[in-house]
Amino acid sequence: MMGWYGGFAGMGGLGGFAMIFGMLFWVALAALAIWALVALISPHPAPRQTESALDILKRRYAAGEISREEFQAARQDLA
Repeated sequence: MMGWYGGFAGMGGLGGFAMIFGMLFWVALAALAIWALVALISPHPAPRQTESALDILKRRYAAGEISREEFQAARQDLA
């Protein structure tokens, strides 16, 4: 058996598995690089602006959740 090196064409005891795992490593590395690039390039959502107490009060009054008297009393308390 000349030329037989204990595996598939000199790949050692792993045979074709070494080549498959090597390709999987490079595919995973490329996928990671693409993911990182997309994460860096994609626009990030704008930070949320917090509503002031007066804005919340106006919104509740406009939605009909509170009466005019409650709105005016709360506005006086905030001022």
